[in-house]
Formats: sequence, C-alpha cells, structure tokens
Amino acid sequence: MHLPPKSIDHQYSHELKAMLDTMREGMLFISCKGFIWLCNQRVNHLLNKNLQERTNFKDFIEDNFFGFSLTKHLKNKTSPDTTLLTIASQKTRHLEIISNFVPLDTSSTSQREGLLIVVRDLTSAHLLQEELTRQERLESLGTLAASLAHEIRNPLTAIEGFAGLLRQDLKNNTQQLELVEHILEGARAIGYLITNMLDYAKPLQVQIKRTPLLQPLKDSVAMAIASKWCRSEDIHLTCKDDLKVSCDVQLLKSCLLNLIRNASEAKKCNQQQSIEIEAKTSADQNQVHICVKDQGIGIAEQDVEKIFSPFFTTKPAGTGLGLSQVDKMMRAQAGSVTVTSKQAGTSFTLILPSKHPFVCKKNI
Repeated sequence: MHLPPKSIDHQYSHELKAMLDTMREGMLFISCKGFIWLCNQRVNHLLNKNLQERTNFKDFIEDNFFGFSLTKHLKNKTSPDTTLLTIASQKTRHLEIISNFVPLDTSSTSQREGLLIVVRDLTSAHLLQEELTRQERLESLGTLAASLAHEIRNPLTAIEGFAGLLRQDLKNNTQQLELVEHILEGARAIGYLITNMLDYAKPLQVQIKRTPLLQPLKDSVAMAIASKWCRSEDIHLTCKDDLKVSCDVQLLKSCLLNLIRNASEAKKCNQQQSIEIEAKTSADQNQVHICVKDQGIGIAEQDVEKIFSPFFTTKPAGTGLGLSQVDKMMRAQAGSVTVTSKQAGTSFTLILPSKHPFVCKKNI
C-alpha cells in the first residue's frame, strides 16, 4: 500500500495536535488519495470509531458513512452538502456533518488536498427541541382539557341531581334503586376525572426554599402508611440527616405520595410489596436525587416514554393524570423526574437542585 509521505503527516506541530484534541467539534481530514491525514480525539468519540492517521479511511468507515460518497467528492474535488447523522450505540448521538473540499496548498500534489470534515454534536439541541415540542403539546392538551371539563361539569351536575331524586322515589324498589346507584357511581367517577383535569390545567403556586429533606420524606411515608398503601415494615427510607434541597415542600410531598402510591399498586399477584426510598446528592454535589423503587411487575418497554403524558394509563380505574402532574410539579421547581423499569421493578427518580440560584415565588 502506498502511504502519503510521513513528512506530510507531521506538517502540523505537536502543540496544534494537542489543541485540536481539546476541541468540542470532531475534526477529520481525508486526502484525495483516501488517506486520513488528520483526526482528533473528539471525532472518534462522536463517531464511536477508532480512526487512525496515515491509514485509508475505507479501513474504518464505509464510503457512504456520512450520507454522501467520500470517494466521489474526493475524485471530483467538490464539497458535499451539510448532512445530519444519527449514531446509535450505547448513547444515541445526533450529529451535524459539515464538509468542505480544501486545497491546503494549491502548488503541491493532491496529497495535500482533500475533504475537511467537521462533526458537531447536536444531541442536546435535539433533545431540547423534542422537550419543547412535548411541552407545547402538553400545554395545548391542558387548555383543551380545562375547557372540556367546564363544559361537562354543568350537565353532569344535572345528571347527579336527577339521579338523587330518583333514588329517593325508588327507595322501596330494590332492583331499580340498584340501577340508579350505578348512574350515581358513574357520575361520581366522571366528576373525579374532571377535578383531576382541572387540577392539572390550573397554574401552580410555587414557593422554593432551601430546606432539610429528611422531614418531608418522613411525612410522606407516614401519610402513605396512614392511607394503608403500604405497611411500615415494607417501606424503607434512606436519607442523611444533613441533606438539604431547594424545592417547594408541599409540591415535593405531592410528588412523593403519587410515586409511593403507584409503587404500592405495582405488586405482583400474592406478593407483599417492598418499597425503597433513597435520597442522595449527585456526583457533582449540584443535585439531589430521590429514588422511589418498587419490586413490582415493571412497565412495558413501549409504555415507558408515554407514562408522563396526560390521560395515558394502564390501570383500569386510572385517570392518567398522576404522573403527568408529577412531571409538571417537578419542572415548576426547576427539577425533573426520570424512570427506569425492568421485570424486577420500577425506579422513579426525582431530581432537584441542591442549591437554587435564588429563592422564588411564581406561578407555573
């Protein structure tokens, strides 16, 4: 194999190479002969490859790897259009590929001409756009839900009123009275759903302050036990006495109660549910993670991405608003909620800042 002269490979200094390795963008230069003349560490990281200088690019990547023919553009000495590339590995990356044909020295041989390829990581921007789109969709859905709820509530009140009068008139007719009770039960179920819809749509009053975390956790556990969602011996709490978090305490308690109730309902048949709640700081000390873990049946893989969407539920009697409300309350506190689920159980993690840049009171 004919390799380009080593002197060409080392035209740039060690200092320049070191500088290129610190760049956030991936840099790759392929000469007209098809040899990799330059590649920094970042490009290998982004592409999940092991490109090496003074080797032919075909030893590492396919000709159309970037969405265009490298051979064609190197032969014609043309610049490809900017393309977008998704790399699916342990972590999916969304990349922008910017390529230009560069004659590094017009008086030299074609070994100093080639394609300069810049690889930019757009993963964060892509995820942010997805999140913005999702939030816009949720806000529109919340507005529609509130409008619908108001429209339904008036005729529902009439149904309940007339059904109540029928119940009085039919108190001696057991068979027909049972039918009326079914009407009232259905009306109450719709009323409960409407209340939840309105609660989801209305603004949250948020007051954030830095507070010790242990007491709100203990209060939430005590309320869950009092509500008979779990027994005291089946719920295990781990939290350091001095751990503090910036949050709205009441909203945090609401989130925890929702997650504890879900965990208690996730048990397998004839299984006594065990729930673990663990609070700890992140590695950089900037966040507090509160994990609520059950040992239940888990969440189907196709449902994991949907569970925070309003009205999505897999429970026969569920409204599909509990987890969407948790998501809303966490975002209102500059936090978030994540989920991981396996057949051995599900873990929800509430993520909050350990120190807030300011103490605020606002409507969300």
